[in-house]
Amino acid sequence: MLENINYDLLEKIAEDPEYVQKKYIEASELGWRIPSVIIRDVELLEKAGFITITRGWPVRRTIEITFTGHVVLAWRRAHA
Repeated sequence: MLENINYDLLEKIAEDPEYVQKKYIEASELGWRIPSVIIRDVELLEKAGFITITRGWPVRRTIEITFTGHVVLAWRRAHA
């Protein structure tokens, strides 16, 4: 399942733990707009436990992505 993950994103997270916290996703009636991340990757990252997505309202809402640090550190060690 993890083969579709954007590993460039994971590398940026490992290099800068606050990277994902700086990224915000906007949801609008036209669909998802995400800076440098594909929504499929974000959903996979959430399911895999790499990140937590906190959703807000109203319909034109901002979604803040935060990551779980211990998973990122494990990923960094595995790819050192």
